[in-house]
Amino acid sequence: MVAACPFPANRGTPSRILRMAEAIADRGHEVHVVTYHFGTDVPTRGIHIHRVPKVGKPYFGSGPTYRKLLLYDPLLTRLLRKVLREYCIDLIHAHHFEGALVALAARGWRDLPIIYDAHTMLSGELNQYRFRMPRPLKNWFARHLDRFVPKKSEHVIAVSETLKDSLVQLGIPSERISVVPTGVNLETFEGDTGKSLVAGRHGITTEKVVVYAGSTAAFQGVTNLLEAIPYVLQEEPETMFFIVGKKNSTLSSLCKSKDIADHVIFTGERPFEEVRNFLAQARVAVIPRPECPGIPQKLTNYMAAGCAIVSFQGSAKLLTHEVNGIVVPDANIRIMAEAIVRLLRNRELADRLGENARQSVVQYDWRCLAERVEKIYKDFVK
Repeated sequence: MVAACPFPANRGTPSRILRMAEAIADRGHEVHVVTYHFGTDVPTRGIHIHRVPKVGKPYFGSGPTYRKLLLYDPLLTRLLRKVLREYCIDLIHAHHFEGALVALAARGWRDLPIIYDAHTMLSGELNQYRFRMPRPLKNWFARHLDRFVPKKSEHVIAVSETLKDSLVQLGIPSERISVVPTGVNLETFEGDTGKSLVAGRHGITTEKVVVYAGSTAAFQGVTNLLEAIPYVLQEEPETMFFIVGKKNSTLSSLCKSKDIADHVIFTGERPFEEVRNFLAQARVAVIPRPECPGIPQKLTNYMAAGCAIVSFQGSAKLLTHEVNGIVVPDANIRIMAEAIVRLLRNRELADRLGENARQSVVQYDWRCLAERVEKIYKDFVK
């Protein structure tokens, strides 16, 4: 597996790679992960991790940078070539665009299949990253890679039916695309949740707690949640909001301008076991990203934790409105706020939606999804 990202790390792409790799290794396969030289302190099991030399300052942010493209990725390509020489590798499973480009460059003329794991469409995200390039050139670059990478790979794994449909529209044959959604390890959400630790550490006395847990990159829409908070506080002034992610100048300024800083706690990036504790504390968990062709990792985590979820429609791939969550129109901040208030006031509804969410995510346990990935592998291993 090629992971052109921090690894491991508590966010979508690295988490998908780690949990998929571990689940496949649990099925008896030898899994090597080729990745950058840095990651967070997350325990791993059963996989072999190969890292590029420690050069340059680690970059934990989302999206491409010139440092990654011109330094880390060439080193990753050289490392992958070395791994291919030294081990009996049957196939390369490359995640995201950079991972696939590294795999294509390292494979060379080898008769070795590449499985491309498509997490998103670059044309829908590149303009939201801080990647210095003229917008017309950036748009061309994104559209070109959206077509080039899947066509050059032997098979594509898409994280959602929506993403598969987008790839088919670009000319990728439907039979060359399989859908394997983002999964979750259900057992990690069982047992003692540590809920009391969160309340004690942060001095929380109210039960009306709203949580967002994930990246605070611009495309994740955290500003939408902050914009909704004043409306929530008008109705439920005791509510506290946890943003389990990094604080930045944009979010800090917005909190000050909206006069909500006393009700918002930014925790910074936390180990996954602590994220679980925050979700256990939540009356409501929110996904404020309007457009997402894939399935957010935070969504399956919220569901596994049994949270009552409020999500914009574009990110609510696994939710049915008022069955296992509340789905609101994209970018409609006022309706999102009303949905949050509704769940804060109706504990019975929140509990029912949370329980239904947990039951409906069982089919996305990584132990089940790994079997589907294994079947795809077998079609390409001679």
